Amino acid sequence: KKELNEDQLSLYLSYQFSPGENTFFRGVKKLLPAHWMEWKDGALTVQRYWTPRFTPDDGPTLQEWEQAISDAMQESVAAHKIADVEVGSFLSSGVDSSYMAALAHVDKTFAKMCAINIKELTKKPSPLTQGHRMCPGCGAPTAIRQSLMAVDYPVVVVAATGCMEVSTTVYPYSAWRMPFMHIAFENAGAGISGIEAAYKVLRRKGKVGKDIKFVAFGGDGGTYDIGLQSLSGALERGHDFTYICYNNQGYMNTGAQRSSATPQSANATTSPAGKVMPGKLQRAKDLTEIVAAHEIPYVAQTTLHNPLDLITKVKRAVETPGPAFVNVLVQCPLFWKIDPSRQTEICQMAADSKFWPVYEVVNGEYSLSYEPKKNVTIEDFLRAQGRYAHLFKKGAERPDLVEEAQRDADASWAKLLRKCGRA
Repeated sequence: KKELNEDQLSLYLSYQFSPGENTFFRGVKKLLPAHWMEWKDGALTVQRYWTPRFTPDDGPTLQEWEQAISDAMQESVAAHKIADVEVGSFLSSGVDSSYMAALAHVDKTFAKMCAINIKELTKKPSPLTQGHRMCPGCGAPTAIRQSLMAVDYPVVVVAATGCMEVSTTVYPYSAWRMPFMHIAFENAGAGISGIEAAYKVLRRKGKVGKDIKFVAFGGDGGTYDIGLQSLSGALERGHDFTYICYNNQGYMNTGAQRSSATPQSANATTSPAGKVMPGKLQRAKDLTEIVAAHEIPYVAQTTLHNPLDLITKVKRAVETPGPAFVNVLVQCPLFWKIDPSRQTEICQMAADSKFWPVYEVVNGEYSLSYEPKKNVTIEDFLRAQGRYAHLFKKGAERPDLVEEAQRDADASWAKLLRKCGRA
């Protein structure tokens, strides 16, 4: 006969669960965690197989633990928002589900998100052939491979003059496994918008029946500087294309000159570090924000710290109707003066130090894609690169410039948090 175990009722109302081995039913017990049970010869044996050991931890404070838990929750919720169906949140009237729903900003998510199947990605052929002549460890071909792996449609690519174009299209060869057009340094935006407009005409006339996507690539020289007017015009006109900037923060194709993407204090051939000046004097232009000011449907900023992040962002960009822009920080081993094998490590440091925040802007709504958990300072990031070696040269150190860079990063991060509704 089933009988209510009234002793457990008050415990349940206090803790919302029944602690210990007893249940709501008198005489019915449950097997506790870390225990095993054996029924043999009419006898029940229950034994513990593991006992947790608790040791005092004087390290993190309560506030730091709260922040760590909050960071983990936000990262988990952001990861679960990537789906190929409508995203919702189930409220069970508990604290946990309410918190997750609040973090998800469900009313601001995509009605349909992008599904990424890692197993299927490994089966895709590389969009670039081997032997493309780019330097070992260069981040640009990595960014292009990962970006184009996200496209599930026929694609036409336009590339501005730069490292990638020069090294992948040495006459009479091409490393590109799709229709490719080399355009001048300053007009990748015009080139891709012209092709997209022609496609619309042909489709309207019934001469083309399939869906085709259009992607333009440009380095920071051809995007931040020489090609900015062309890009701005294409964005303003509303062409349906995706522009991807592989940003190595300088003119690498012509000898490591500074660009408006080059960070302050970096040593470049046209802003050399020496007795007269400590590298580039000006701060880098924030092109991602300039593009976001065009109020296009999709803008994103990322780096090579996590392949899935870049692939997901490009997939969203390509599948979003209208113009889209993705700014990808990629390292140049020669200019940054780093070991070629440290590609992912350096890009991870850029994200963790908040030198290069990873976020996206969807129809004007800002959201963080990655919130650092490691305590990486701007100084850690700068010390890892030879282009900043003059700031740490014995007897000529410039801690003032390092501190200024940290203040700039902190201010930019605080500003971004406010835009994301996190301040």
